[in-house]
Amino acid sequence: MEDLVTVVVAIYNTEKYLKRCIDSILRQTYKNLQIILVDDGSTDMSSIICDEYSRLYSNILVIHKINGGLSDARNKGIDAATGKYVALIDSDDYINENYILKLYNLCREYNADIAQCSYTMVYNSDDQVVHNKTNVEQNKKTNKSLSGKEAVISSFSEFDVQSTVAWNKLYKKDLFNYYRYPYAKIHEDEFTTYKLLYISNIVSYIDEPLYYYYKSTDSITTRKYNLKRLDVIEAMEEKLKFFLEKNEEKLYNLTLKQYYFVLLNSKYDVEKHIDDSSDKKRVLKNIRCKLEDIYNKIIKSKDFKLKYKIKITISKIFPKLSISVFRKLIISRRES
Repeated sequence: MEDLVTVVVAIYNTEKYLKRCIDSILRQTYKNLQIILVDDGSTDMSSIICDEYSRLYSNILVIHKINGGLSDARNKGIDAATGKYVALIDSDDYINENYILKLYNLCREYNADIAQCSYTMVYNSDDQVVHNKTNVEQNKKTNKSLSGKEAVISSFSEFDVQSTVAWNKLYKKDLFNYYRYPYAKIHEDEFTTYKLLYISNIVSYIDEPLYYYYKSTDSITTRKYNLKRLDVIEAMEEKLKFFLEKNEEKLYNLTLKQYYFVLLNSKYDVEKHIDDSSDKKRVLKNIRCKLEDIYNKIIKSKDFKLKYKIKITISKIFPKLSISVFRKLIISRRES
């Protein structure tokens, strides 16, 4: 008998895309589904849409709650989940009709705790899909399986966004007995995914883009940068502490390298997007101190090759140029 799979959809003011999302879940070829729609205090028509679907389909449960953010909505959905496996879908995205079936089969075939697929970027609000072929070509995850630790190591690839995000995976629900998403934080996946990977026995991958990630064409210019985005720094510090406590030297050093770039990137964004104020000066001073500390740890460590030490020294001397080149490289590889 097929296991019950719970699909949790965290929803906040996405009335324009919500039906497309829910319909894609209802069209799944895998039918033993519990669908939990978590209305996170929406002020548009999203809550009404959720209730309409709940009346029509007996396997849809709606949770209405006061707005607490994406992490809180996901956690509430996980609390209510009764399936052996859990999928987390963002409400402005949608999924291929075989999304659950293929990830479930991976879990069964390899006895995996997590199954992951690649994704496709969607730039239009209708169903027209612009395929992002590079997601498959670069990561080259051809139906392979890794240990949890190997999966974490793999996630440190500069371009492996897929391993960090929550929404392109099927999880054994038991994993969430150990770790949940942090309340009131953005970059919530940076706080959580590596922990779920680390405690997994097996993580399996399929190189098919079964998840459709919607990205508005004007989102970069309209979404204003704010200091809340610096939550990612806290996530990196928590990650360092996690691997230090686990005595995972290699993973700790990989996190140091990642953290250095995150700090450099954050410094660039604060300088460019935040208006002059005492808060800006305080934040920049703090970031500079952290950058200097991480730089010195890397330079003095015997675990880093001379080539990398030269690389980060150049990035320290020419930070804006380094960030600009790196961002252009990421964009060209993701969206070509």
